[in-house]
Amino acid sequence: MSPLQLIGDRRARELTPSDIEAALRKLATVGGIKGKPLSHRSRTYALGALRQAFKFAQREGWLQGNPAALAKVQGKPAKTRQSQRWTVAQLQGFRAYVDSAYATPARLAAEPWVPAAMRLALCGLRRSEVLGLGWGSVDIEQGTVDIHVSRTASGPGRSTAIGAPKTANSVRRVAVETLHPGTHAVLRALWLAQGQPAEGLVIRDSLGDPVHPDTLSWRFKTLCSEAGVPFPGAIHATRHTLATALEEAGVPSNQGAALLGHDVQTYQRFYLVTDQDAAGAAATVAGSIFATASG
Repeated sequence: MSPLQLIGDRRARELTPSDIEAALRKLATVGGIKGKPLSHRSRTYALGALRQAFKFAQREGWLQGNPAALAKVQGKPAKTRQSQRWTVAQLQGFRAYVDSAYATPARLAAEPWVPAAMRLALCGLRRSEVLGLGWGSVDIEQGTVDIHVSRTASGPGRSTAIGAPKTANSVRRVAVETLHPGTHAVLRALWLAQGQPAEGLVIRDSLGDPVHPDTLSWRFKTLCSEAGVPFPGAIHATRHTLATALEEAGVPSNQGAALLGHDVQTYQRFYLVTDQDAAGAAATVAGSIFATASG
């Protein structure tokens, strides 16, 4: 269910913030799949989409106000993302373990796709983007990949569907070799193993079949255990790790958002994780500033 199913029959100029909040409350009870509650995060995304739609109408002179700008999502997120990221050292440790584990010929022959899939995920690609990547979008020599397709699970069984990326901002070029040196060699090895294809999906199993999303997630989880790093909840959490590391390194939010294929507002709201370590680091910096000032 979407907000339009609840307010789509109303005149836009007649809607109030209360009307929109009422629709969001309804989504919190029956808005999800099979009538299940829609998460706080999904309702926040829905409100954001409404705000953009009304903002466009204002710009075109169709409406005088933006009721969605004054509406709020009620309640709190079900859980925080405090543990859903790695430290830089943990990410490096995971990458090193995968490189080492799949240097074994037998393991690489059994799962030739794993090293490339994991490196692409560590570069901030969504799971659907990793699985939807085609060889025609890979520049092995330059070490870049172009994201303009996604592949997701569809319906029962092992079926998947190929479609457009999650958002317009998702269409981008990612310099994977720059992010993780050695990625071009991993991609080249997989390309050679597959017979140097000019097209077709990159992430295929040893039989040439597309890897299912659940298989990629399961392998990521088991590799976390093998590598001795905490499982961050989902492979998607590697994006949070990357975003936080970029922010701590002083990379502007617009650049980090572009790398992850998001708008700046979403990037800042959902990807920059705050926790006690961050609070302690900020206190240390603030203390040095104040100490210098008092001196």
